[in-house]
Amino acid sequence: MCGTRCAECPRQLHQPQTAEGADVWALASDVGGQWRHALISGPGGAVSVPSGYDMTAVIAMARERGLDTRAVAELMPVIEYAAQSSDRETGND
Repeated sequence: MCGTRCAECPRQLHQPQTAEGADVWALASDVGGQWRHALISGPGGAVSVPSGYDMTAVIAMARERGLDTRAVAELMPVIEYAAQSSDRETGND
């Protein structure tokens, strides 16, 4: 975070607009260990790359927290896609 607030700030532009959205965002911040990985063969051997959240585990965590699992099922794939896109852009596969 840069320490200032401006109209173009991604944190401002993309902040959750509903209580359910805030709940799902908090959940997304806590499920970093729930990524599934795929082995990709390459010239140097197999490499493990993130292939997406383990949605069964994510939904179970949401249910245990008493969250709206419909909201989780709707929003988590969008968060997952953004996280994977960001990793590809920054080279953090």
